[in-house]
Amino acid sequence: MITWLFSILALAAPATAADMYRVNTGTDTNINAHNSCKNVANASGSDIMVPVKSSAEWTAFKAAVVAGVTVTDCEFCPGVSTIGGTCPNGARYLGTFDYGGSIGIKKLLITPGACTDSATPTCGGGADTVTKRWQESPGSTNTTATSANDGLANTIAAVAAGGPAKSAAAFCDNMTYVGLSDWYLPAPDEWAHVTTNMNAFGGETLFSCQYWTSRQDTASAAHYGGDNSGYCGISTMGKTNNASVRCILRY
Repeated sequence: MITWLFSILALAAPATAADMYRVNTGTDTNINAHNSCKNVANASGSDIMVPVKSSAEWTAFKAAVVAGVTVTDCEFCPGVSTIGGTCPNGARYLGTFDYGGSIGIKKLLITPGACTDSATPTCGGGADTVTKRWQESPGSTNTTATSANDGLANTIAAVAAGGPAKSAAAFCDNMTYVGLSDWYLPAPDEWAHVTTNMNAFGGETLFSCQYWTSRQDTASAAHYGGDNSGYCGISTMGKTNNASVRCILRY
């Protein structure tokens, strides 16, 4: 029944990327949905569509046994296990982070330093140059981006608020780097993990004292994180201030 359903879906009109992913026969695709990233390899002889609009659909697909279809954990940084190491695709490995609850332990990637201000940036390592506002003026749009450790949920909430509730979060949300498009603006606890481990990145310890996190404080203020020098901590400031931006990805 499951195989029949996927065959019918493969013949249906294409859906948006938010609803499902097409995996052609003879190929494999990394699908990062609902806090779970899996590689779907299709050797069934027919193209399939993988439903991900809801967590229940994604969970059901992962649990299904479909002839010729293999589902395994994603690996965006194969062969690298040392924090600060450069992945084959050019991103940097940031180790693991324990979110607790339903998310659990995830691996993290971070963009190298000195990325250009682009949806498809080039990154050269070293000091960061991109600065953004948390929100554009007047910077008083309230959001539900209030998690201390879930930057992905915060980023989605900030962008979904629309209008002026974009900028730093939107920069990461809109980014495609090394072929990956699931980048987001880290939450304060995630940023603390970044600063704790950035000495492993050599020349990329050149941070400013203010990096936006994705956590809102009030309708007109948000949290920022410091660098890894020990002199710059986490605090809050008005959303229309400019601060540096660095994006991460979990899988």
